[in-house]
Amino acid sequence: MRSRCIDLVPLPSLAHTRGEQDLTRLIYWMVTISASPARQLTLLSALFVITTSLIAVADGRLTLMIILGCAGLFFSPVMIVAYLAAPALADQHQQNAATTWVNTSHNLGSAAVSATAGILIESFGTPTSVALICSSALLLVVLSSALVTWRGEAGLDAPRRGVGIASPDQ
Repeated sequence: MRSRCIDLVPLPSLAHTRGEQDLTRLIYWMVTISASPARQLTLLSALFVITTSLIAVADGRLTLMIILGCAGLFFSPVMIVAYLAAPALADQHQQNAATTWVNTSHNLGSAAVSATAGILIESFGTPTSVALICSSALLLVVLSSALVTWRGEAGLDAPRRGVGIASPDQ
C-alpha cells in the first residue's frame, strides 16, 4: 500500500500544464509593469513560494490541486522575466550565456528540489517537508533580492565587458 506522501509527489506537474503556461503568458503580456526586472523576479518568486507553501496545510487532493494551480500562475511569469532580464543585464557578447544560465539554473534547481523533497517527505512527512523547502526557498529569494539591491547601490549592475569570455574587439 502506498503512503499519502508518495501520492503527492507527482501532483506539482499538474500546476504547470501547457494551457496554464499559455494563460499566464497572455495575462503577463497584457499587464504593464513599471518595476525593474529584479523587483519583478523578487515579488513573483516570493508569491510563488508563499502560495506553494500552502501545500503544507492542504487537506485533500482538490485543495492541493487548487493551491498548485494558483502557485502555477506565478511560475511562467517568473521564467518570462528571468529570460528577458538575463540578456538585458549582460554584456552584448554574453547575452546567450546569460540566457543559458537561466535555463541551467532552472533545470538544476528543479532536479535538486525534487530529490530533496523526496528524501524529506520520506523522512518527515509532507507538511514538515513543504515547510522546510518553502522556508529555504523564501530565504533564497530574500538573500538574492538583498544581493541585487546591494549590487545596485554599489554600482555593480552595469554589464562588465570581457568577463568570462573574450570580446571580439579584444
